[in-house]
Amino acid sequence: MHGQQPDLPKSEIMGGVNKDVLKLISDLRRPESAIRDKAIKSLQSIGDATAAQALILALNDQDARIRSSAAQALANIGEPAVPYLIQALMTNDKALKRSAAELLGRIGNEQAIDPLIQQLQDKDPLVRAAAVEALGRIGHHRAIEPILLLLEDNNSWVRAITANVLGNLRARNAVDVLILKLDDPVHWVRAAAAEALGKIGDRKPVDDLIMKSLEDPDPSVRMSAIEALKQIGTIAVEPYLESLSSENLNTRFMAIDALLAEGAVAVQPLIGQLGNENPVVRATVAEILGNIGDVRAVEPLTNLLADDNEAVQIAAINALGKIQHEKTVQSLIQALGSEDPKIAAAATKALLRLGDIAVEPLINALKNKIPEVRAIATSILGKIGDIRVIEPLIRTLSDEVAWVRAAACEALGRLADPDTVKPLIKLLRDENYIVRATAAEALGKLQDESTVLDLVQCLNDEMTLVKTQVATALGKIGGQTAIDGLLKALEDTDAPVRAAAIEALANLQVAGILEYLKRIVLPWPWSRESPEVKKAARRALKKLKALIEEEQAITKEAIEESTQE
Repeated sequence: MHGQQPDLPKSEIMGGVNKDVLKLISDLRRPESAIRDKAIKSLQSIGDATAAQALILALNDQDARIRSSAAQALANIGEPAVPYLIQALMTNDKALKRSAAELLGRIGNEQAIDPLIQQLQDKDPLVRAAAVEALGRIGHHRAIEPILLLLEDNNSWVRAITANVLGNLRARNAVDVLILKLDDPVHWVRAAAAEALGKIGDRKPVDDLIMKSLEDPDPSVRMSAIEALKQIGTIAVEPYLESLSSENLNTRFMAIDALLAEGAVAVQPLIGQLGNENPVVRATVAEILGNIGDVRAVEPLTNLLADDNEAVQIAAINALGKIQHEKTVQSLIQALGSEDPKIAAAATKALLRLGDIAVEPLINALKNKIPEVRAIATSILGKIGDIRVIEPLIRTLSDEVAWVRAAACEALGRLADPDTVKPLIKLLRDENYIVRATAAEALGKLQDESTVLDLVQCLNDEMTLVKTQVATALGKIGGQTAIDGLLKALEDTDAPVRAAAIEALANLQVAGILEYLKRIVLPWPWSRESPEVKKAARRALKKLKALIEEEQAITKEAIEESTQE
């Protein structure tokens, strides 16, 4: 227990101590930690055997910082401390024994080997573990056989540390027992055994390690086995490839983890499996290749876009989207024109994931002869948000196909660049109402006051969708001209337009519509307004009332303050 002096006879630990050290020993018993710490530093400076004797006392100090300081001092003193640390191993104090063992390992003197071997039989597992680690640090072959016995220790932590030490010692005579420990009931012992076998480098456990990497229920053990195989120099790709076809789902998942861990060395064997007759295997292999991210897989994955299985095609597209290389972009752009919406959607996500490297090829795709490709490329460019895309997208506003122009409006709205205002205003008069509506929406995002007059004129558009988008845009831009136009829109014959105008006026905090709102939310027959408009009116009332109450509270507070003054 920390705080008690070690159970050492005075004749053993204090014999032959000089007067200077006796004074410092007295300081080590003082209640002030600062004084004790100063004494430790002074003893370290003395640095002889008598100082080391004294510092042993401080290894059991109640203050962890003092214990640490004493341990560091003894380690710095080094060889003169060894006999006294060996004496400390023979006490009944468990904490002192652990500290002494650790320090003997740090100092590394071979005099400590036999005393440490004796501690491998200690009743306390922490002492046994400390002794094993210390012997591992000293690194003498004479300790291997005694250490080896602790692989059968009843404490799992001791077994794991023992395996680790044997691995660090490259103990080839431990291989057979370590192979048995791959089946230890405790997962961290199995992992430690696998790691140790990898460090030793013997090829004998290869088959056992492959099995562990595929079948062990614990992921840390599987990964330790894979790393061990790498250290041994075995590229165990084939067994994992075979396991991809397993009926056992867990086995397949473990094989995937193993192949991912193999990394670049697995790429060529994996590419060979892209022609597997099983579509599940083809799709899985494509996914693994994408996660590895090696450019060698680009062409084979591109070829997989012609696969007759949709899931395989999508897996190939997803994989290409993870390989940051210009070669992947063209393949994905081609997939944008697929008649299968799932394929086109997967290609869109993949191109978005590629980001900057996809910008220039996508700009070129704005000239593609397939309208779907142009439209999707336009949308992706707007989401990537690179400044390089603004001019090409402005040109796309003149595309011959309406939905491409609409996509360009939406993309430019996302970018919110002031240079796009005038081109977008022109599209408020487009022949296609979807384009007009999308242009209005984009202008609302830009919030440029110079667009208000053009937008207000569009409140007379013949299409409901256009007028609702215009009303929403005006509600974002604001200004008296916008408010006047929105008030007029409250009389529109289309309910969605009236609802949008109400929402816009509420956003602009136009309190003058409160009475109007109160009238139209009344039940039938007092109000014959549509449910859609009533719902918008209720939301607007709630928003405006909250604003009015807040203003009233501020006014009241201001009046009270002025009265007090």
